[in-house]
Order: sequence, then C-alpha cells, then structure tokens
Amino acid sequence: MIVIVIIGVLAALAIPRFIKTAERVKGDEAVTKLRLIFTGEGMFRVDNNSYTGDLDDLTPDYIVDPRGGPYWTYGDPDTTDDPLDPGPDFTATATRSGGVYSGGTITIDEDENITTDDPWPFTY
Repeated sequence: MIVIVIIGVLAALAIPRFIKTAERVKGDEAVTKLRLIFTGEGMFRVDNNSYTGDLDDLTPDYIVDPRGGPYWTYGDPDTTDDPLDPGPDFTATATRSGGVYSGGTITIDEDENITTDDPWPFTY
C-alpha cells in the first residue's frame, strides 16, 4: 500500500513537469518556423523591395511551407506599416491550436524580435 502511495506522489510531481516540457518543445517548433518565415521575408524583400502579406508568395521559392503540423496555425504575415518606424514592417504570428495553452501566440517582427501572448507562458 505504501508503494502505491509513493508511486502516486511521484507521478503527481512528474506529470505536470512532463506536460510543461512537451509544451515548451512545441513552442520551440513554432519559433523555428517563425524564423523560417523571417528569413523568407528577408529574401523576398531583397528581390521585391517590400515584404509580402501572403505566405503563398514565400513558398516554394523562398521557404518550405511552415503551415503543416498539428500544434500551431500560421496566418499570413501582417505588412501594415508603422508610421513611427521608418522602413517596411511585417509581423508573423503562430497561434497554439489545442493543448493546455490553446490560443497562446508567438510573434516575430522584421527585426527578429520574438514576443508571446497569454496564455503562452514561455519567453524566447
């Protein structure tokens, strides 16, 4: 009986840590794909003197399509210019689909700044 209690306590400590680690790895996947979009946007800008607001413009000539995968959805980059920031702008966002942190977002901008939004608890 004591063995069962000990196993239960160990499981109660280990399972939340495992879930958090698994979510962190899924976040790393999103950051990797956002950096891929960042690189593709940079190459597109060199060729066209502007960023694109359509991921289809980046694939397959500049990058591999990042939209596959069950954990994140990737929208088309936002290329709305910020009047306070000279030069062209873009942001690309990955949104967590399902899981413990469903709805959390990770965003990259034209300066390769990575930001996160609730409920995503990790920073990069």
